[in-house]
Amino acid sequence: MRIAAGESVRALAREYRIAESTLRANFSAQTPRVRAIATALAIAENDLIQLPVTAQRAARSLADQMRHISSHLAMAAANGAVTAGHLSGMAAKKTLALKDDVDPEALRTIAALSTTGNEASKIAMGLLQANKVDAAQPDEGEADYTAARAKLMSRIKR
Repeated sequence: MRIAAGESVRALAREYRIAESTLRANFSAQTPRVRAIATALAIAENDLIQLPVTAQRAARSLADQMRHISSHLAMAAANGAVTAGHLSGMAAKKTLALKDDVDPEALRTIAALSTTGNEASKIAMGLLQANKVDAAQPDEGEADYTAARAKLMSRIKR
């Protein structure tokens, strides 16, 4: 947090008696993102306090609901991944147990297990894909920070 606030890595390394490279490796890469998020929060809070009190309550309530939805979807994704793994394992065991004279009902069971497992994994796969897209653009944090800071500063000057 002190790095994100602008304190030098060298001064912190000296204060805590650790290698400067250790601090840089662990914290400096996060600084632009931390700054961008802090600036976005400041802008949002500034916008929020300009609303009437009833609208502020509604906005906070909606934000709480959105956080709950995200949390529950993450839990659903984890449960879906466990279900997918279990059903896939069952399908694999049944496949290994097949004889040369395959019973069509056994194939239908294996197909149903595989299909249901794949369906159960969709929320988890969607979340993973969304995170890949976010991770593929790491340099946007600094640009976001600069733009958000400029926006905040223009509002403060009003």
